[in-house]
Amino acid sequence: MVLPGAGAPGSIAKEIFIMNGIYGMSFVYESLVPVENPDTLYFSVGTVTMDCCGKEICLDFKETSTSWHEKNGKIVFLVEANAFNPNTFEEEYQAIGLKASDLVYGYFSSNHRFMNTLVTEVYTECVQDAEEVFIPLKLKGVQLHFLDGRFLNYSDKINVEKLD
Repeated sequence: MVLPGAGAPGSIAKEIFIMNGIYGMSFVYESLVPVENPDTLYFSVGTVTMDCCGKEICLDFKETSTSWHEKNGKIVFLVEANAFNPNTFEEEYQAIGLKASDLVYGYFSSNHRFMNTLVTEVYTECVQDAEEVFIPLKLKGVQLHFLDGRFLNYSDKINVEKLD
């Protein structure tokens, strides 16, 4: 099986993508107001946009799961976006000289790239009882997870000015 954007069967690019490719992302949101019935809330993460050394890299995921706990009177939501979909932004990757198979741990973790990457947008919908609801939230944490179990913590690389 050849993954989209990976090389021919048995190629090094395919093997690296399978072992080190993006698995998903995790997000920590804190409510800014009291939340009634947090068990009935469902979060859906759409596109995540990162500015990586001046290149806009958009990531899309197929699955979202949510859990929550109370901390100091506020609700903290832990949102997991999994099943990276490399096909969604394939044309955009090509326009900046990348293939989906390039989006591996080594690409994001190089010192220069990691130090110069900002999370600029996380499109998140919140639904309660089948209706979209507005809950003011603060994005407190972001991690990018890879298939081999490694992750990169972008929690101090959230560009709040662009997230307003």
